[in-house]
Parts: sequence; structure tokens; C-alpha cells
Amino acid sequence: DESSMMSTVARQWYACAIATAVLASSVAGGAQLSPEPLLAELTACAVALTQLGVATELESASIQVATLFVSCAAYDNTTAGQSVMASSIAAFHYRSTPNPADIAAAMGVSGSEVDGVMVTLRNALSECERVRDGGSRLGPASLPALPLRVEGGYFVDRNGATVYPASFSQQPDISESNHDQMRALGSSTVEGYFVPNSVLDSTKCCGHKQWVPAELKATLANATALKIPAFISLGNGQSPRGKSSGSPAMPMWAEAMYPGLTTNIGKTTFYAYDIDNPGAKAVWNLTLDAMVPVVVSEAGGSASIGWSLANEPGLMAANSTYTLDKWAVYLKGAYNGSLVDLGSGWNLTSVPTSWDDAVVANGMGWTTYSVQQQADWAIFNTARVTAWYAWLCSAIADRYPQDVARPVCFVKASNAASGVVGVANGISREQLAGVLQASGCDTRMTDLPIPHVPAPLVRPGLYATDWLVAAAAYDLMRSVAPGQPILELEWHAISTVRWRSVVSWGHISAGLWLSWAHGLAHNTVWYWTRIDLTSTPRGPDSAFAGSLGVQPMAWDALTRSVVEFGMYAKQVTALARVPAQIGVLYSELSLTVNTDLPGSMLGAYALLHSLSVPIRFVTDAQLSTTSDVPAMIAVPTATWCVSESAVAQLRRLAANNTVVLIGTAEQRAGTLSLDGQCRSLSAAEASARTQLLENLPFVAIDSGTNKTTSPSDLARVDAVIGSGLSRAVQCVGPDGAPLLGMFCRSVPTLPADGITSSRVLLAINLANSTVDVTLRGVATDAVDLRTQANVQLPLIADPLAVHLLLVQSNQE
Repeated sequence: DESSMMSTVARQWYACAIATAVLASSVAGGAQLSPEPLLAELTACAVALTQLGVATELESASIQVATLFVSCAAYDNTTAGQSVMASSIAAFHYRSTPNPADIAAAMGVSGSEVDGVMVTLRNALSECERVRDGGSRLGPASLPALPLRVEGGYFVDRNGATVYPASFSQQPDISESNHDQMRALGSSTVEGYFVPNSVLDSTKCCGHKQWVPAELKATLANATALKIPAFISLGNGQSPRGKSSGSPAMPMWAEAMYPGLTTNIGKTTFYAYDIDNPGAKAVWNLTLDAMVPVVVSEAGGSASIGWSLANEPGLMAANSTYTLDKWAVYLKGAYNGSLVDLGSGWNLTSVPTSWDDAVVANGMGWTTYSVQQQADWAIFNTARVTAWYAWLCSAIADRYPQDVARPVCFVKASNAASGVVGVANGISREQLAGVLQASGCDTRMTDLPIPHVPAPLVRPGLYATDWLVAAAAYDLMRSVAPGQPILELEWHAISTVRWRSVVSWGHISAGLWLSWAHGLAHNTVWYWTRIDLTSTPRGPDSAFAGSLGVQPMAWDALTRSVVEFGMYAKQVTALARVPAQIGVLYSELSLTVNTDLPGSMLGAYALLHSLSVPIRFVTDAQLSTTSDVPAMIAVPTATWCVSESAVAQLRRLAANNTVVLIGTAEQRAGTLSLDGQCRSLSAAEASARTQLLENLPFVAIDSGTNKTTSPSDLARVDAVIGSGLSRAVQCVGPDGAPLLGMFCRSVPTLPADGITSSRVLLAINLANSTVDVTLRGVATDAVDLRTQANVQLPLIADPLAVHLLLVQSNQE
């Protein structure tokens, strides 16, 4: 349960704030060192760099962060500021009024912010002085020249430069007066938002409110003038279920005109209407008639770089007659018109009386009868949801003139719909990749030493950060949608609704570099908790305390890392594009019907991630129909549902000793036990698959004392498949064994780089301990790409340390 798991970390932040308050009170008069002298020194150093012709984007970032937080700390030290903070802390702990501990914690926040500013300024000044005194630094990243286009999974501007659009959830409006400041703080995109209820007349069909298109036009015109790209986000309301009060998506007249549109919506999240009701398309057509021409008219649509079709949608169960009619048609086809066969496949005690009786209707996500019924609903539900988004994107594109670039559409799927945790909510990464142009997500990367989702094969405390789900999700997105950009619309690496922590610089820096190496092309950080560019909080809601708005070091790490992406975009994108050598078999249906599979799949992925080569996921369809798959395939145990054509390919690969089974001994027997639609196999096929499994090399993750991933598991995986991998550079320990938790990727340098070293190496230590890293295949000491300083080997890698190196490989 997320709430209980996160509460431990929330208490850590809470205790830290109280400790800071106690420490401040122990100093004479509560006095602290002032950041202003250091801020002045850094500003003077930045001026000196400018005079030397050196780029100062890094210094500008730290100066703006420090300036903002000096103001925030002053406000948070006032009676009003402490009152708001105490109320926010209380709200986070579900208390209506602050208790003495909440008040004590609130009193410590200002002091912790000042301490953070001081550390930020010292670090920034040290780097500035290094460059001022003759150290090396690459040139600045230029401002993007609109329009942007997608190329190889990243955004490229008119001049061919790779750019990294970034922003914050609920950030201030960017204007001519604050543009430079916002860019220095890490924001370079804006958002336009609308929902039918906000656009169309509320009480009668079918006109629209004139001010809504005008407001969007002004936003896009401002973006065009400032050369800032924009995202367009469509809202879909929220169903009033559980604790949510709900919010409408459709105008009031829509339900009367289209009965059931807003009442028969089933079980959903962030959806307040029935997508199968004809009224859904009718109302959206009216809405898009009013809004799409506005986007197109503003600089030919060049300001818009993407259309988000939904925010964290979930369509888990349906109850409308429109859906039931479609469901019945699907089932008739699937069971050759036989209700008897349906009853048998669903393990029903009696045969349904019709294709639309209550038993069949309850199969639309409300009742679980059998694995086969779960699979039937998942197949049908993902297909209908995918068809809805395909229509919505086409409806937008159809309103674009032929001479204007087509819109880039995506769905901002929730963390639960990452595709690697097995939640059945209608979102299919695999299917959406075939009808949309980008992959949108809302993933989480906490600083917890355990994954935030159930991952029983991953040892608690092994890692220094919760990297696993985000990295796997990004790899999945680029595996099913190669060449499409990955757009992170709520990057939860600093806080969530129920998680708070004092995150480290390394957590943010390592998280971003790891994400970029896995293909992340855009990032919107959660979230801006102050009003505009002032120190005033939005309010005493539970999201404020412990958020980005009280953590200057985290904000500084964020902004400086984004600047570094611009400096090293060529190297970052080259590393991300290295072809995968290992493919993890991915079965979306198996994840839906078998709750054991996410754990075994993430356990296998965690091991393979440390073998110094890129990995990807390989779907059933990819394995069945293409030859463009990695030579080495890993099959996670508990992968039940696999087609015969995919199994035939596994047999061919297994004959060459290029398939390995990874997972638990308990789950081994059920692996590959059902066909591609999760239906039973013939006796002959079941026997043949059992024989295949018995002949595959098997690495049992749960064989050790701790029953979780361990260095010995990694060594056994490497022993089985390592000889088949091509590793010009490999990160290993002093004993020559691969290091669990060490991300290590390299790519040949480009002729245009003008350097003699043969490879660029990115090494990130995700483990929770410092390790000595031998770079097997490297002939001499390395060079730090960011400072041009020599790096003596073996490499000493602290937890979350990021090393971008130039190395000379003796393997090429």
C-alpha cells in the first residue's frame, strides 16, 4: 500500500524539519549565516566567465534558484509562513489542525532552506571558479529555433540541434518579463488546456464561449513570440467515485441530448463520460471545431509540439449499453456464437441465457470468473480504448490544413499504467504505439531504497534510489514505439501526493541522466507550489510541505542537469540509441492476468540492467513476425500467455543457446502454459512447451538465502549469456564480476567530436554503497568529459554518482 510505504519516508522529512528547528534554536539568537555574500561572489564569478567568453547557463541556474529561495526562506520564517507550513504538514498527516510537532517542524523549514541555499551556492561557486581559473567547459545550449520536429525519438529544432523541452506542473505563466528567469529555473515549455465543458456553452447546444479560444490563442502567440514550444492538453473530467467529488467534462445539456453519456461511465479514473456513447464524439467534434483552428492559426501550429489526449486515464470497467453491445459482438466472434463455449471458458456454473445477460455484462471488468474471462475483457477493453484515442487524434489531424505538419498525439498514462506493473485499466502501450506519435507518461522515481510497487525479488536496501519502474517503463515505451519521443508529464522524483523526502542532489542528477539514457525526451516536474515567482505558497494544502518548493538543492540539481543535457545532447542521444543486445519477453496479457509476473519481470530486468549492454522488451508480436529482435532473449517466469508463433521463434533461438529463463523455481512450471489469448493449449502443445522449458538455461533468483536478486544471481546470468554479448567496455568489480546496480553504457565517439578517444562511457552507480569499478576493455585512464580532467582507474563510484567519460577501448 503506497500510503503505508511512503509514510516512513514522510516521517524522515518531518523529523529532519524538527531537527533543523532544534539546531537553529541552539544557535545564539537562532542566527544563521547569510547567503547574500556567497550569492554576490557567484554573480561576480559568472561575470568573469562572460568576459572570458565562457557559457554561464549553469551559474545563472544556481543564481536564480538561490535568489528564489532566499525570498522563500524569509517568508517561511514569518508567523504567516510558519502557520501555512504547519497547516500543510498537518494536512499531509490527515489532521485538520496542527499539533505541537507540526508547528515545530514548520519552524525548521526556513532554516533548512537557508542551509540548502548555502550548499547550492558553495557548489556552484566551486565549479565557476574551476572554469574561471582555466578549467574546461563545453559551449552553451542554444535557444531552440521553432518549429521543433521529432527525429530519432528526440526533439530537434529548425537548425538541427537536439533540445530538451522542460517545465513544471502548475508553473507560472511565462512572459517577456520573466522568460530569462523561468528558463534559468528549468522551464522552457508552456501548456494550453481545455475540456468540452470549459469551451462549449453550458446550458444549451451548440455554441462555444468566445473567450476560451481567445485565451488559448494568446497563450500560443506568447509562446511563439518567446520561441517557446507548447503542449495542448485535453481534459476528460473525473468520475465522482471514492473520495473524489468529481468534475464534469461535458456541458450540462449533453446528458439530456445523449442519455447515459455522463451517468453510465463505469469504473474510471480521470474520465467523466462514456467513450462508447455517440455523444462523446459529437461533443468533442464541436469542441475541436472551436479550438483546433486556433492552434493551427498561430504560426501554422509551429508552437505546438504535442497534444495530450488524456491525463492519467483509467477505464477499468464499463456499464453502458453501447459498450455491452460491442462486447457481445466481440464475444460472439471469439466463441463462434456458442454461449456454451463461453460458459466453459469462463468457468461459469451455468450457461448464460443471452449475449447481454447480467453474467456477461458483469464480465466487463466488474467480476472475475476465470483467467480466460480476464483476458477476454482485457483484449476487448484495450482495443476499444485504443480506438477512441485513434479517433480523437484523427479528429484533431483532420482539422489541420494539408500543408501543416501533422499533430503529435499521445496519452499521458499514469504510473499504474506504466506497462510494467500489470494494472488492467484499458491502456495498452503496445496498441497506442501503433496509432499515436509519442509516448506520454507519469512515472515515479522516489529516493526509497525499495521499488514503490511490489517487487518481491528485488532486495530492500540494495539500491540508493527507486529507479527500477521508471527505467523499465521508458525501455518498454521505446521498445514498442521506436523513434517516438517519450514525454514525462509528471516526473515524481521529488514528491507525490503521499510521498515526501529530503531528496539529495545525487538522486535528482542520477535520475535525470538515467532517464535520458533510456530515451526521455521531455520532462514536466511535479510541481510548482509557490504563487508565480514569489515566495507565497499556493495554500496550506497537503502537497506543499516537503515539496520542490522547499528544497533548493533539489531544484538546483534539476536545473543544472537540464543545462547539461543541452551541452551533451549528442552524447546522451547517441548512448540512448545504441541497439539492445538483450530482449526481455513482454506479454501484456500475462501481466494483466497473472499478478506474479510484474515481480519476476522486474527482477529479471534489474539483473540484466547491470550487464553493461542496452536491453529492451520484445513483444509477442515482434518475436513472432520480425527478425529485428536482439539475439539474446530472456523469458521471465510467470509469463503465461504466449502465442505459438512466438514459441516457435523461441525454439529456434534456443537451438543457438540464446534464450535464458529467469525468475523463481515456483513459477517456472506455469511459464508459457497458455496461448497468446490466455487460452488452454492442446495436450501435445503443452507437452512440447514443457520440454522447451526444461531445456532452457534457468537462473533462479530466489535460490539464495534472501530469495531476492543478488550479485551471485547476476554472475550466473552473466555466465549463461555473457559470452554472446558484445561489450567493448564493461563495468566490473575487483574480482572481474559484473556489479549489481551499476548502469554502464558506451558508444563510439563521432568523427565530428574532434577527439581521439574511441568511446563515450556513462556510468551511474545505482547501488547503495561505494564501489571500485574496473573498466574492462579500457586501455588507459579515462577523461572526465565535463571537466577534461584525467580520471584514475579503477573508478571510485559513490552511490548515485554520474560519470561521463572518454575512454580508449582496447576491444575495438
